[in-house]
Amino acid sequence: MTLYAVELKITNTFSSYLLADSNEDAEQEMKRRAAQLAPDSVVFDASSYRMESCEHCGEEHFGPVCRKPAASVIRPSWERAQL
Repeated sequence: MTLYAVELKITNTFSSYLLADSNEDAEQEMKRRAAQLAPDSVVFDASSYRMESCEHCGEEHFGPVCRKPAASVIRPSWERAQL
């Protein structure tokens, strides 16, 4: 078994017609309604990163082995946030 870091981005699309006094009012009303609507579409975008031993820096990290200095290693967003 190998350790993987997986990011799953879920995007929902909601559309509706409504009367409002301003653009801001329309957006706020749509946000309120979206909690009660079924989405028009749902898009799943998944990316997985395998824990690998790096040939360049000698350490283990998620993503492809780095060919550049370790500071430029591609990492999942949650891992980058911890750096």
